[in-house]
Amino acid sequence: MSEYIRNNPVMRSIEERRKQDEEVALRAEDLKLVKPLVGTLKDETELEVTLQQIIYNLCDNVKSYNREMRSCMAKLRESGPGYFFILTKENAVWVSSPSNVVTPNTDAFSVWSYYKFSSDVNAYLMLVTDTEKMEGNIRRLDYPRCMEVLSN
Repeated sequence: MSEYIRNNPVMRSIEERRKQDEEVALRAEDLKLVKPLVGTLKDETELEVTLQQIIYNLCDNVKSYNREMRSCMAKLRESGPGYFFILTKENAVWVSSPSNVVTPNTDAFSVWSYYKFSSDVNAYLMLVTDTEKMEGNIRRLDYPRCMEVLSN
């Protein structure tokens, strides 16, 4: 699998990407940028159900909910087990590789940088341990502070 960084093609194996993503995620945890979910989400044990609730609360109609949920699940299953950063805004969800989010000149970095001053955006750190059963956990990410700290 290859990834493209604008103006500079970079080839990374799946293992290299997962290792870099894990390093970024663990650094976020070490820097206390990750918080547990609160409210009704804190008691949810199934990853897919938690994600459904997060996306449902963002979407203003069934069509956008179905589109975002399908897209999100497809990206997670396609990318395999590992860490993901998820950015949510009304009617939109971005699933990104943590290492791409903190790497300047990537599409993920551009999206996350663009929304960092928006008050209606939430970010999450997700660990997917099994893509078939969609097992893992999801926690809130301190956004936009994570961009400032992890990009340096």
